[in-house]
Amino acid sequence: MPDRKAQLDLYHCHTMWKNGELAQAESCCRRIVSATPDFAEANHLLGLILKQSKNISDAEKFLKLSIEQSQDNAEFRTNLANFYRSQSRFEESLQLYLSALQCNPHFRPAKIALLRLLNIIDPKRSADLARQFLAQATADAELWGILGQALKSTGDLSNAEKSYRKSIELNPKNAITHHNLGALLSQVNRAEEALDELRKAEDFGLKTSELEYNRASALLALNCEMEAELALHRSLELNPHSADSHMMLANLRFMRGDNNYLDTLEANIKKNPEQSRLWAVYGNLLRDSQNIKASVEVLKEGIRVCGQKTEISLALTTTLLEDGQYQEALIYAKDAAGENPNDLNIKSTLASSLLSNSRPQEAKTLITQLREAAPLNQEYIALEAVAARLLQDPFYHELYNFNAFVQTFDIEPPAGWQSITDFHRDLIPELESRHRFSAHPLNQSLRSGTQTAQSLLADRSPIIRAFLQSLSTPLEEYRNSIGFTPDHPFRSRSKGKISISGCWSVRLGANGFHVNHIHPQGWVSSVYYVEVPEEISNHSKKCGWLKLGEPRFHVPNAGPEWFVEPTPGKLVLFPSYMWHGTIPFISKKSRLTIAFDAVTDT
Repeated sequence: MPDRKAQLDLYHCHTMWKNGELAQAESCCRRIVSATPDFAEANHLLGLILKQSKNISDAEKFLKLSIEQSQDNAEFRTNLANFYRSQSRFEESLQLYLSALQCNPHFRPAKIALLRLLNIIDPKRSADLARQFLAQATADAELWGILGQALKSTGDLSNAEKSYRKSIELNPKNAITHHNLGALLSQVNRAEEALDELRKAEDFGLKTSELEYNRASALLALNCEMEAELALHRSLELNPHSADSHMMLANLRFMRGDNNYLDTLEANIKKNPEQSRLWAVYGNLLRDSQNIKASVEVLKEGIRVCGQKTEISLALTTTLLEDGQYQEALIYAKDAAGENPNDLNIKSTLASSLLSNSRPQEAKTLITQLREAAPLNQEYIALEAVAARLLQDPFYHELYNFNAFVQTFDIEPPAGWQSITDFHRDLIPELESRHRFSAHPLNQSLRSGTQTAQSLLADRSPIIRAFLQSLSTPLEEYRNSIGFTPDHPFRSRSKGKISISGCWSVRLGANGFHVNHIHPQGWVSSVYYVEVPEEISNHSKKCGWLKLGEPRFHVPNAGPEWFVEPTPGKLVLFPSYMWHGTIPFISKKSRLTIAFDAVTDT
């Protein structure tokens, strides 16, 4: 048991630490533990001081020693768990948080920290635990906010909003929760409400790069491009290394036709060449602007400067796959997987690389792990279909049942219009006025075309509202025709309330097309043809036609298997996991479409 002097000295060490006098605090603490090596509190404080001083190995040693000396101390276990989390050692961190709560089930810091960790690695479990904790603390505003984050991550946006609003009701001046609610409202196409919440967050003292980024996103949805660009500049002033803000700024400039769209990003990389994520963003943007050679060069330079960083390896893998360099792509994918064996995104990229190298059995092993981890992830189902196709597994035809799952509907003219031609006569100028940019967005599937920045779900035009209302009948007919099967990745979701989760318009020009892709956030996806060039009617070339079944990157013996001819007034519905793209066409007349995703609440 430490004597009174040791305890008093420890108090002085703690005061110095809190005042930021790290060197003095460390020296003081080392004298105490040298004189009293079994003083658990002193060993623990020294560990915390060393952690802050970036002496990682010694910090861990002393934090672990303090737990050995005080086995039932929930605070010590929580602080070591926090240390492990800061090192991305999530599994060790998780087990320590759980053990801290075994020592003291009411220790709130462990509860909060555990939920924040689970929000990263297992949001569904976080939501379940948060509800349990809230059952004993219904007025805990912070817990309600964390529940909102978990629900948002699981896609339950309606209940996430309710949780955020409950948190704000209990603590109206919580800037973080106002910010999180604003980000969510922007995501669900309620941009004006989002801006209001973000203003409240700022009024209550929040001044972060993330806030300005979310403000820019909402402004862009309202077609306020210049204000959005100013918000992005403020975001980068607060955090020059924000990859998301660099991406959005470059994308905005590219769509506007600015040839210098990469200037800000390039200048930042020149000043901070060690920022590996920015190299990855740089390479991705070059690839999506169809400058493949430059993308490969930039990403390889990034690896030379930063070392074999995962984010650069992943970006390079994707670019090499697009360039047809499949064997080299596989090398980089394996390197990334070796560094991060449990990362689902890396496993998915590795699986794509294996499929492009005609190694479906190896890919299937990875895909099985992905499907178990996220059963409804549309990308993983799409990869499973490709592997099954190459392996001649009959399950492929259960997933890609083109006859049953790809259906077309002729939309009836909404009330007030005599024919679909009359309706389109009014619809076309409404859509054209919303295509404000001159180039395609860099993070989407289209090439040589434009896409509306604002979701049509938030559009107040009576004509667009009339179109959206006309979709309910074909969606219900489609769902009823495919039926319900509990264990099928597609049919298992065909019950419950169906709603449109995203809607936008695409205008393709000369040489325009969509690269093969899927819709990760949907259940049913679509294309509705408003205006098509005459060239598209050529049945032998199928230029501008919808093609289905061909994966994003080339896979031997896996070309397109199903085609749909575009005609004005035709709606095509198909599973969101079904690979689809557009055959390029050349015409002076553009091809104008509306697309949307639909989901059910099951």
